[in-house]
Amino acid sequence: MNVETRTDGLGGLRVFVVEDEGPVAMLLEGMLDDLGCTVVFSAASVAEALDLLKRGGFDLALLDVNLAGEKVYPVADELRRLGTPFVFSSGYGASGLRPDLADVPILQKPYRLGDLAAALAASGVKTKMQEPNRHGSLTMPSLDPVPLSRSVKLAGSELTCSCHACAFFSSDDEEQAVLAPFAREGLAANDRLVQIINDRNRDDRAHRLSAEGIDVDAATAKGQLEMRPWEDAYLRGGKGFDQDAMLALIQDVLKDGRSSGFGMTRLWANMEWALEDLPGVDEIVEYETKLNHVLPKYDDVVVCTYDLNKFNAATVMDILRTHPQVIVGGVLQQNPFFVPPDQFLAELQARKQTG
Repeated sequence: MNVETRTDGLGGLRVFVVEDEGPVAMLLEGMLDDLGCTVVFSAASVAEALDLLKRGGFDLALLDVNLAGEKVYPVADELRRLGTPFVFSSGYGASGLRPDLADVPILQKPYRLGDLAAALAASGVKTKMQEPNRHGSLTMPSLDPVPLSRSVKLAGSELTCSCHACAFFSSDDEEQAVLAPFAREGLAANDRLVQIINDRNRDDRAHRLSAEGIDVDAATAKGQLEMRPWEDAYLRGGKGFDQDAMLALIQDVLKDGRSSGFGMTRLWANMEWALEDLPGVDEIVEYETKLNHVLPKYDDVVVCTYDLNKFNAATVMDILRTHPQVIVGGVLQQNPFFVPPDQFLAELQARKQTG
């Protein structure tokens, strides 16, 4: 299905592509063009890439890990020395990467436009939403989130303040690798874990948590673990999505965690309800940005999960812009594409007016 791709936040980025297969390089160039980026250099070998690096003039590099049997690591080392963001591409995911480069975002082959957009977001590249101050450092939009009562580990990072993250996965196994330790550590710390899921997946989710050593029945019985179906949250009554009612419900859920004696609430929400053919589901982007008026008031952690195989690139880009943090490639990062809610709501209103 063809979709219109929004390029907000990506337009104008200059990219250096290092890829030894000509057709793959052409595919990447076309996808980057769709996202509003410009490929300024292409290289097919480590030697050629190192030579082109000397010219500069690019914002970000996309590096194929294996170049005709040679690892791209010398190029990655030089980019890191220069402080230039980069993303790896590989057909094997993170498998076999040099340990000191494990924090670099990975674009998994075969490529999808949404995956590429998400990987660029995770690279830390400076976008037009980040303006340098007069001392040369980057100033990120701030929501003044509430400090957490204690730090929380999530997706390889440590949170010290309230969190509203979007998490992009391509499989249930990828999601489980991030969710399992987050859930296990939360339950051990007397936090409340609320999962909003497709009810058809309840048994599978319970099985996966049990396989990680979590006593699902005991945690559920004491009210510490709740698996709430979409029909009791986003799609209450089966009549569609009411964003104002859901914003109120989220606040009730977070307040209930404290009043029930739990440390904090860790809310993990599957967002595929927005793919249902029901009224109001097209308001998901507006809802996500309005959450940024609410969540900074609570010292809790909220993660909204999206399957990159199911959401189109246009939606992925808009969702990126509504979350201060992003999880991609299993790693949590500050999101350079985030837009403050009032600014984004004004943009959404302008879109409606222009049709």
